[in-house]
Amino acid sequence: MKKRKKILFLVDIDGTLLKLDKTGRWVYQEALRKVLNKDISIEHIDWVGTTDIEIIHKIITESGIHGKESINKMHEVFREITALFKKVIEETPEKIKLLPHAYEISEWLYNNYYPALLTGNITEVAYMKLKPFGLEKFYPIGAFGNDRKNRAKLVPIAIKRAQEHYKTDFEDVIV
Repeated sequence: MKKRKKILFLVDIDGTLLKLDKTGRWVYQEALRKVLNKDISIEHIDWVGTTDIEIIHKIITESGIHGKESINKMHEVFREITALFKKVIEETPEKIKLLPHAYEISEWLYNNYYPALLTGNITEVAYMKLKPFGLEKFYPIGAFGNDRKNRAKLVPIAIKRAQEHYKTDFEDVIV
């Protein structure tokens, strides 16, 4: 492999590498319904620029659950989301589409720079989405929607993990 330029690229998944139909919203709604044992509307949720912790926490607290119980429920919802996404990907892989040139760009980034993920998805779901397209090998590290509630706080986490993983300091970081 030729020498890489010491630039870290932080890459999102949804809308950057992949496109998911409305199944993603259904997965969240179904997971919340199962865990909270009631129908939950998520139509009012603005998903852009958020993390899974932020979304799930908001809905759980809107349902009247607070404190330690809300954290326990959030972890239950994450387990349900992971199981449901696994089922969707296995049974209906066509629900997730690779965006044009996402594979080629990911490969190019990996061969020339240092790519990492910066996504609101929880870790397991992020890699589950990438795997059918062989993209997971290009993004061995990152920061995820289960790391912090505030998405802006994911950037320093991604940088630190990438420095440790790649064993290098970066001259620049591109988000």
